[in-house]
Amino acid sequence: MMLGQLKTVIKKLTLKKLFLYLHLGCLFILIGYGINDYVSGKSLGGDYWATLIMLIAILPGTLHIQNKE
Repeated sequence: MMLGQLKTVIKKLTLKKLFLYLHLGCLFILIGYGINDYVSGKSLGGDYWATLIMLIAILPGTLHIQNKE
């Protein structure tokens, strides 16, 4: 019984970390994409800015999930 509960806790922690790293990875990739477009002279459209703002706005919630048990 105890081993099953331990596996469940490990899966939840792993899933939480996966979401955090996935979120941060997407954020860094998007920032890199924006820097590349800016340096090459392309204009950054509204889709870029909307996605960036959305990812930054969701980040505190993702970090809060990490602190919960």
